[in-house]
Amino acid sequence: MQINQVVEENTTNIEELQTEISAIIQNQNNYLDKLAYSFDGENLYLAYNDNSGTEITYWFKKCMANKLYTFYRVGYRNTETNIPSTNGISSGTDITYINSTASDNIGPFAMSQSWVGGNHHYPGENYSPNYLTAKTETYDVYIDNKQLQQGDSGICKYIEIQVNNTIFDPAYPPSEGDTILSTPLCTEFVTYTVIKNTI
Repeated sequence: MQINQVVEENTTNIEELQTEISAIIQNQNNYLDKLAYSFDGENLYLAYNDNSGTEITYWFKKCMANKLYTFYRVGYRNTETNIPSTNGISSGTDITYINSTASDNIGPFAMSQSWVGGNHHYPGENYSPNYLTAKTETYDVYIDNKQLQQGDSGICKYIEIQVNNTIFDPAYPPSEGDTILSTPLCTEFVTYTVIKNTI
């Protein structure tokens, strides 16, 4: 009687343990090849865990000389879990950065008077005053084809960021007191797609 009871208890414990292990494996699979995201103000934080102890981090915001909406920082950090997390991306204390917005994330336009758009002022960085040559009008963020709202966070397969910029014409001088050129040259549409460790 006592032996049967011990066997039944051990069998129950093994079944419970197997259930727990299955749940852990399923939980890990839920995060496999997926991005964590957090949308706070204009800041979009993303993280991808490659299951090898490294996490890729992305930070999108308005940046560069013209304050255009694009990727601000891309980096990586060591992690002891395979669950991606956006925590700590803004502080960056444990992140090694692999890009810089000191260069053009978006290709500028070469005009006879100056470069415009991207990371370029007019007439150039060594002049004073110099003026913004582009402006982000709108940006929309989608997760798995669903539009992201402020304050949203979670896990997704991919992110798409659609940006609408106005590029200004340096042939026309800015109005007095302005900090940006005033005559539109063209509209620039930029789409960023982030999947795993790729933009």
